[in-house]
Amino acid sequence: MAEDDDYEPVRLSMQADNPISPSARSAYWRVCALELIAAFGDRLWLFAIPILFQEIWPRTLLPVAIYNFVLYLVLVMIMPYAGTLIDSRPRMKLMATTIVRCERDRTIHT
Repeated sequence: MAEDDDYEPVRLSMQADNPISPSARSAYWRVCALELIAAFGDRLWLFAIPILFQEIWPRTLLPVAIYNFVLYLVLVMIMPYAGTLIDSRPRMKLMATTIVRCERDRTIHT
């Protein structure tokens, strides 16, 4: 390959023209931590319910099977509608409304 003096490699920089402010970066990490905690709580609950049913009805797995069947049936039926509803709304307004409502509910229940 011949040397080409006009060739200049593209340099990708991690620094943008307008760097993210420290307060925005801090808010981002707080949201990530809250999402991690919420997801962990949800998974823990999904793990605990079948165990609780097994403690209540120790001789049969039918309540656990019915619970999981109904849970996933409702999810399969509702998710397409929820996706269409979310796609029809402006994302930033929807996110802001969701965050405000979640915070309001969290403060009411604590």
